[in-house]
Amino acid sequence: MQIIFSGPEEPRDRDSEEKISIVNSIIKNGVTLEHLRIFFGDSTSVAQLSSLVFSRAYALRVKVVSLEVDYTLDFHNMIHCGMINIESRVNEENFPIPQELVGSQQSVCSELFHFDEEIDTEEVIARMEKKNCRPATLAELVAFTTTEECLLLSNHFPIVALGSTCQSEEFGGTKSLVTVADTNEDGPILETAPSEEGWQKYHRFLGIYK
Repeated sequence: MQIIFSGPEEPRDRDSEEKISIVNSIIKNGVTLEHLRIFFGDSTSVAQLSSLVFSRAYALRVKVVSLEVDYTLDFHNMIHCGMINIESRVNEENFPIPQELVGSQQSVCSELFHFDEEIDTEEVIARMEKKNCRPATLAELVAFTTTEECLLLSNHFPIVALGSTCQSEEFGGTKSLVTVADTNEDGPILETAPSEEGWQKYHRFLGIYK
């Protein structure tokens, strides 16, 4: 993975260029944020390096990421892979694994979509279709959360999987809920959000190539 900027270019000073080069080198060589915390002794320098990319007026794009989705795991072990906090609605009753996939291992190619505008679910899916992609499922989202790409991004943006849904009446009328990987003060969290209410500029959407 490499940091790629799109959108209006801004002048960059030498110090910024050097820091961006460091961030790209970190990702390329598989060094994790935890390695950096050990090296620096605290998280301040790590935050400065990683936040540089996100604090400027650029959109972050991620190249295609290969995923290995392990359906031999039961639901509990699958969704707890890399996730510290899991919302109670994210359970096997609401988001069952398709029976035809149980016991298998699947390799898929994923891409993270960012539209930099308020957008509804139907439009997200339509734009994915133009790139021959479908929305990711919960299992595919969980597989993505174990990648270095997600570890970098989920500290800054919620990542949505529109391919698995459940119906809920907790929000005043029936709502269709989808799963979202995000981060709160306690660490990574897997939660739900109503798909009908639309999405903000900062949301990212995981797509899977057909």
